[in-house]
Amino acid sequence: MNPNLTVVMAYEDVATAKRAKETWDHLLHNLGEDYLLQLRLWKFEVLRVPELREAAARDAVSADLIFIAARETANLPAEVKEWIDLWLRQKHNHPSAIAVSSDPAGPCAAYLREVAQQAGMDFFAATTHSQSRPHPRRRDKQSMPATPRWSRCRFLRGGIEA
Repeated sequence: MNPNLTVVMAYEDVATAKRAKETWDHLLHNLGEDYLLQLRLWKFEVLRVPELREAAARDAVSADLIFIAARETANLPAEVKEWIDLWLRQKHNHPSAIAVSSDPAGPCAAYLREVAQQAGMDFFAATTHSQSRPHPRRRDKQSMPATPRWSRCRFLRGGIEA
């Protein structure tokens, strides 16, 4: 019997959702059939509605991985930070990780790295080749595949390693 892996993914817009989907596909490929995966999606804008924010927080409390897909240069919106505060207060003794699909050196990743550290959660960041430095033999970044690269890849129970 395969263990369950529950993932909550919050995303900002269509572009970040697409990038998150690429990362999700990479995760599925790496995990193979070792896990039964459950994915719950929440768009940032629906987190403005208190009832939906609370429902999303309930999902995050029981999740093994909380994945945030945000724009490269933006801070997280207030409603997303409120959502994070909600589930952090309720997430007791449930080992989990926070992942971000954004610039690992940007404000969103910095905030989430701090949240993970304070909560005792693992943290990792995913970027696509198109967000990172070009391959030394390729000068045209457009020709590069958009497969995720993990800047820190450690996950509870050893599920993902790079």
